[in-house]
Formats: sequence, C-alpha cells, structure tokens
Amino acid sequence: MADSALVDHSPHHPTKA
Repeated sequence: MADSALVDHSPHHPTKA
C-alpha cells in the first residue's frame, strides 16, 4: 500500500503523525 499522502487524513492509521 503506497498510501503515504492519501492516507494522511486517516485518524486510525496516521502515517506522518
């Protein structure tokens, strides 16, 4: 899953948080 920028809005799996 290359969800680096598009999953950024997801509160359940924060990538860059």
